[in-house]
Amino acid sequence: MHRHLSLPLPVPPITVHRCGSLLLQPFTFFSYPLAAWLWLLLQLLLLGWSAHALAQTAQIPSKMRWLFGVILLTFGPTVLPLTLGQNSLVLLAASLLVAQASRHRSPADQVAELFAWLLRGRGQALPSALGRPLGSSSPN
Repeated sequence: MHRHLSLPLPVPPITVHRCGSLLLQPFTFFSYPLAAWLWLLLQLLLLGWSAHALAQTAQIPSKMRWLFGVILLTFGPTVLPLTLGQNSLVLLAASLLVAQASRHRSPADQVAELFAWLLRGRGQALPSALGRPLGSSSPN
């Protein structure tokens, strides 16, 4: 891959959690340039959903939500992952999914919470930040 793409530096090995590898695996069916564009598209879709979820949580009026999305799109901590291809926006969307599922405890929401928890990685920080283990309906 290094010679084919004329990269100036060797590509480092991917060191992501197993769940992260599952997220990235479908991109291996495409050439690197196409996979990079598809990853960017996924990131933009997740950013759009995250902007909608955050605006809804903040109770921003419907007429102003587009402005909120533009601000989020031009915000440094969201531009950098888009530029570098990092997975921070996947983690943002997973965290928001966990937060939404924590408010409503239907079985479908619990599955969504588990999925987001698994995507988040090791599942240590967010459930701990919520003050309760995954699946627990009462604190501690």
